[in-house]
Amino acid sequence: MPDVRDLRAHSPPPEEQVTFRFSEMGMKLRPLSRPKGPDVVRENAEAEEDMDLDQIIEMVWRQFAPEILIKGPNKRTVAQGTHTHMSRQDRIDSDTATYKTFDLSGIFERIQYKVADAVEWLEIFDRLFPIAPEAPQVNIRRQNYDSCLYFKTWEKTIARLSRPDAKKVKDEVRKHFNKLWWMPYAVKERIWKTGKVQGSWIELPNFSGTPVVQIAFNQRFFQGQHAIQLKNSNAPHPLAQEEEGSE
Repeated sequence: MPDVRDLRAHSPPPEEQVTFRFSEMGMKLRPLSRPKGPDVVRENAEAEEDMDLDQIIEMVWRQFAPEILIKGPNKRTVAQGTHTHMSRQDRIDSDTATYKTFDLSGIFERIQYKVADAVEWLEIFDRLFPIAPEAPQVNIRRQNYDSCLYFKTWEKTIARLSRPDAKKVKDEVRKHFNKLWWMPYAVKERIWKTGKVQGSWIELPNFSGTPVVQIAFNQRFFQGQHAIQLKNSNAPHPLAQEEEGSE
């Protein structure tokens, strides 16, 4: 089980700090279930014992922003690196302000994007901050999710709440999620999805014919394609040149 003491200790800038008031609403976590018996030795007491619900969810929200970027997908080979050109330290130091801009020049050189309406944006949120369904579901292999500390701590914490309280907590977190301008287009199987452009997806800065990371822009804030800024590429992709030459 994750230990919330491993979550980021430093605070985001004041304008990105979030405070919850679940305790004032009378919400309480169920006690942690633990193995019992005289032979059980607890080498590391879990930090959640010393934290209330507000503190845990605040830490989960702080961890969420950098961890999403840390889990950014790799390209086809190790030599090609990742789809983001941020350094690992820059990703660790990021906060929710990173997701409140259309200037992605410090993050991506190439993307494909879709504008997500309220329904589609909610679906992305539900995948990133789920509540376990009441009915048993077929297990799906989840890439990235189960290795994210924010995600594991979220699931563990939500499981210690009554279902009505879990929904209230999720609703409060969603209010902050709805203030973000973009997110990876998370699907059930993975947080970051890449692929060749198909259907309604739009690739920027031009067509490449290669797998490109998929980004969802929040329709609430989208200002049009002209507002999106990416890192300048020195030369067009060769496949893009072939595509243009064949027209």
